[in-house]
Amino acid sequence: MPLQIVHHPDYDAGFAVNHRFPMSKYPLLMGALRTRGLAGPNALSTAEPAPASWLELAHTADYVDQVVNCCVPEKIEREIGFPIGPRVSLRAQLATGGTVLAARLALRHGIACNTAGGSHHARRAQGAGFCTFNDVAVAALVLLAEGAAQNILIVDLDVHQGDGTADILADDPRVFTFSMHGDRNYPVRKIASDLDVALPDGTGDAAYMKRLAAILPELSAQAHWD
Repeated sequence: MPLQIVHHPDYDAGFAVNHRFPMSKYPLLMGALRTRGLAGPNALSTAEPAPASWLELAHTADYVDQVVNCCVPEKIEREIGFPIGPRVSLRAQLATGGTVLAARLALRHGIACNTAGGSHHARRAQGAGFCTFNDVAVAALVLLAEGAAQNILIVDLDVHQGDGTADILADDPRVFTFSMHGDRNYPVRKIASDLDVALPDGTGDAAYMKRLAAILPELSAQAHWD
């Protein structure tokens, strides 16, 4: 069975090439996957926008409405890092829908990938750090609401701490959040995950992998994760 991949051409919202957030990485990633023969017709699915009912499982209805209707307050747009116009709004909805689809494909096939997403700084009431909607939190809560999963482990290995995911899922015992990140990196004010591992500056590959290899078996043994 080929690796299942979820993508949409509108994951690229068309930012200028010199923008701090490199939107062009999404078509470049798809090009690399096709070059390597990993994105054939039997492996590729197209994302659809996440409906408001899904988004409101993780975010306040007011914030969802602001993003969908492109009326996000300027203060929040500054925290996100870019204005929320129609292309950015669509991109956020598509990336979230793509992660939900990838999660469903993973339950069916064992593993699946979304070529966008991982927007772990988006909190319940607003976005931040180039993250508009928290697609991973939405996907977890959709699967739980549908009864497709009962216990979910989120493993976040970005260099930045997953503060938004921790914020949204803090009170849900069905989801365990684990973030391994740079201690002195963004965000300045962390929001505690169920497990946070903060690594010092200069941590190399070998030390990183050794630490992760020690943690994952312990987490795997804690519960039957779906």
